[in-house]
Amino acid sequence: MTPDKKDNIKKSSVLDQWRKRKKESVSIHKITPRPQDSKVAPSSGQQRLWLLQKIYPENPFYQYGHLYKIKGDLDVELLTESFQNLVARHEILRTNFIETSAGVELKIHPTIDFLIEKIELNNNTFSEKDAQQAIQSFAKKTFDLTQDQLLRIGLLKKSEKEYWMALSIHHIIGDRSSSLILQQEVFDF
Repeated sequence: MTPDKKDNIKKSSVLDQWRKRKKESVSIHKITPRPQDSKVAPSSGQQRLWLLQKIYPENPFYQYGHLYKIKGDLDVELLTESFQNLVARHEILRTNFIETSAGVELKIHPTIDFLIEKIELNNNTFSEKDAQQAIQSFAKKTFDLTQDQLLRIGLLKKSEKEYWMALSIHHIIGDRSSSLILQQEVFDF
């Protein structure tokens, strides 16, 4: 028997042994939901952002905004439903941060009525600069962490076939990466 043939037999034997091995059973544990009335503490990063927001309540620095320019027909009802579905699925999007005697706690609402805000301009003939300023003003509107929805969507209708959609999210519940995931989920709806 040639050395190559011996090598091939050895390799095939090892492969056969691997295929015939006793496969260990993997225990699958379900993640159980926590009780609705349980207290939830913020992460250390959320605590820092909460403190900064408390010190500088009018500073929009810890907000992330993104502009989507949509051309073509837009079903605003379907877009709203898509965001409502997203908010229903992710409890962090239904969360506020409440100061208690024990410190900061997350208040997770079982449901919220999520609506897309219409961004209105004073006249029907507005410039590109007016539209940009309206979107920037929307995105920089600060959040009250104790009561506001910490994800906002604003929609400006530029024409029958063109819309600008502004997403504003407080960094305490999301960042650029999570916004990309949310974007994908909304557009996959």
